[in-house]
Amino acid sequence: MRFANNLFDLVCTHYPKLRDKLVFQEVSSPLSNAYYLGSYLGSMYSAEHNLERFQLEALARNRCDTPVKNLFITGQDVFSCGIAGALHGGLLCASTVLKHIVYIDLLMLKKKLKRKKARETTEHVKKLM
Repeated sequence: MRFANNLFDLVCTHYPKLRDKLVFQEVSSPLSNAYYLGSYLGSMYSAEHNLERFQLEALARNRCDTPVKNLFITGQDVFSCGIAGALHGGLLCASTVLKHIVYIDLLMLKKKLKRKKARETTEHVKKLM
């Protein structure tokens, strides 16, 4: 708690209005994760996220399909840790299941939405004139 309080004091030197907003504060460490999550060999995000995980060979071995028919792996352990990793793991798994690159669909949808937004903005500007 001493570490957390010192860190909070430091933040409050830059953002003094924040001090009155704190209602609850909790502190944890890797030891807390090991104790509460039982993650002695991994990390709080499941598989250990170290530099070896991101070596080219390891990345090439990561796949969503398994030797078991219709069993697929998804989530952060397929791609990378955290929310963004889980999102990309889901996209990779969907691509594997559908045998279709879902990223391309998303890229095309993004372009379509941008064009639509540009048309709407142009029409709105014309109405204002």
